[in-house]
Amino acid sequence: MAEPSACAVSPPAKRITIREVADAAGVSPAAVSYALRGIQVSEETQERVRKVASELGYEANPIARALASGRTGMVGILGPSLEDLWQQRLVAEAGRALLAHDRYAPSCAINTSTG
Repeated sequence: MAEPSACAVSPPAKRITIREVADAAGVSPAAVSYALRGIQVSEETQERVRKVASELGYEANPIARALASGRTGMVGILGPSLEDLWQQRLVAEAGRALLAHDRYAPSCAINTSTG
């Protein structure tokens, strides 16, 4: 009989939802959303919701946030080529600066030569 593998893969952890935070905090899911963004609810509610969210391990889902807001936080960088060292550095620095502000910069080189 084979021994069980020591490298067993565990299933991914279930993400905590806004609804679960709302139920635990005794507020609506909308109030949780507002509290986590610091708008339209009292300081007391914000503190309570943030404490519950932290205790439950809630993390905002960036895909759900993008769908709800209609904004992805991405800034596209298009250029003629990334072969030039100056352009590579420009794209890298722009990417770092954007990331510092929770924005993302996919880059794409456009080759316009026909021959």
